[in-house]
Amino acid sequence: MPESPVLKTGEWLKGFKQLTVDILVRNREILKAWETAEEGKNICLKWLLWENDLLTPSYEKTQELFNTSTAAIYWHLSPAGLTIFVLKSHNPTPILINSNPSTNDSKIPASLKRLLKFETWVSNWDQLYASYRDKNKAQIGNKRKHPWRDSMISTLEELKRILDIPAIEAELEGVDNLVLIPHRDLHRFPLHTLFDERFTIAYLPSAQIGLNISNQNLMGEWHTKPLLNVDDPATDGIDQMPYAQLESAIVRQLFTNSTPIVRDEATKINLIENLDNNNYRVFHFTGHGEYNSDQPENSRLGLAHDDYLTAKEISNLNLESYDLVTIAACETALTGNQSITTEYVGLVSAFLRAKVTCVLSSLWTVEEISTAYIIVRFYQFIHEGMAPAKALNQAQKWLRTVTNAELANWLRTLNTLQSLDPLIKQELEQQAERIFDEYSTIELSYYPFANPYYWAAFTLTGRGIV
Repeated sequence: MPESPVLKTGEWLKGFKQLTVDILVRNREILKAWETAEEGKNICLKWLLWENDLLTPSYEKTQELFNTSTAAIYWHLSPAGLTIFVLKSHNPTPILINSNPSTNDSKIPASLKRLLKFETWVSNWDQLYASYRDKNKAQIGNKRKHPWRDSMISTLEELKRILDIPAIEAELEGVDNLVLIPHRDLHRFPLHTLFDERFTIAYLPSAQIGLNISNQNLMGEWHTKPLLNVDDPATDGIDQMPYAQLESAIVRQLFTNSTPIVRDEATKINLIENLDNNNYRVFHFTGHGEYNSDQPENSRLGLAHDDYLTAKEISNLNLESYDLVTIAACETALTGNQSITTEYVGLVSAFLRAKVTCVLSSLWTVEEISTAYIIVRFYQFIHEGMAPAKALNQAQKWLRTVTNAELANWLRTLNTLQSLDPLIKQELEQQAERIFDEYSTIELSYYPFANPYYWAAFTLTGRGIV
């Protein structure tokens, strides 16, 4: 099939706008540069998924997204540079990071040097991650020692230097909350881990999408919000996920009004019928997800018996009643071994297009057990009254700092949930006993999930900061 003239025009316009941002920056037209970057983002999002126009907001309008304690970090990638803007409520124009047109020892613009370092970093990440993903379950021991996981701390430290995070943080005095707005390949990586842990962080695809999302009150009595839960759909040829089922069972008990869709019941017809009736405020999905890099609108959630729900189908639903969607599935945000040349669109974007307030998802394949732990802890924190972004921040901090002994004791506290199935209680107790039985006194003080692999993949996208 010949390429569409519209797509050809779009590709040309995309590249032109990206380079225009660089030219405007070099001419010190910072506000115009940011407006052009935002316009290009929204044009791409419209082509890929939105269908209706996404207007480019004025900078003044964009400042409705944050107050004096909230700022946005806005990245822009072009073939000739990686530009970073900081948007703050009291600044009449965006702040440009490393705005000098060239370094002292070279006529190469700083943004181009940053881009070249970033492209090398991405290439190394992709090569290691592709090798990691190729290993099967029988090689799980080797996967845990794989260089992609083993070197993740140093790898992310290198990205922190490339993206000039210290220079960004120097502009954030008095700021506690950050909205990260990545571009292209930057969507694939855990940028939130690069910042000081004092920041509460959420993501947005673009400033305009943030303005389109209803800023609902995300505080208050979460346990009273009706929950729709899809529990490990019966997918042909794929093993059941016992920890995912454990996670779903516990999450349901944290809500006074929950509706489960389990195994064979999780068909497309049944799911859409339940999603679209607006009787629920929270949707929790445990199962499998898949990102389609060639046709991102066909990224999908796996359902019962080879059925699936695509991003395009999700985007056509009206999910305005939903405060939170949690997609506890592998690689729901990205697969990570391909480049994004225009703008990232996937399942998260689709839920935002359907007017969900915020979406919790993951960037890469995370082990089932640690996913279950961090998701349950996340829900515990929002039930304590935290906004979703803060709850995720605290859940990630908890997972990376919990010792084996503390983890065992926490598992036992879950047994106090009154209506939890006796078999689930038995499994939790057995997990706790295994930890105390199998580890020495010294090992009980170890942090089993300190590696960013276990906790850094999880992101909160949307209006999750209150």
